[in-house]
Amino acid sequence: MNTFYSFSNSIQAGEILSVSPTSSPSPDLPAEPLINHSWQPFFYTAAIVLVVCLAIIVGAFSRRVEHAIASALILSLVLIGFFFVLTR
Repeated sequence: MNTFYSFSNSIQAGEILSVSPTSSPSPDLPAEPLINHSWQPFFYTAAIVLVVCLAIIVGAFSRRVEHAIASALILSLVLIGFFFVLTR
């Protein structure tokens, strides 16, 4: 006998299987207690400065690589903006 066939027959059409959570989170706790959101602007600024510094350092050695990196960054920013506007 086919076990898959017998299992699929045991579930009736229209049955909905639902799972309820065992416990709900406490409302007085922050949503993400391990993330310090006050430092977020600093990290964005540091990431931008790091990318610019890397582009300058690479540009000192090779202009072609600098142009490739700049083109990739510009294309990435354009695509991020496009998808950001598209999903709103």
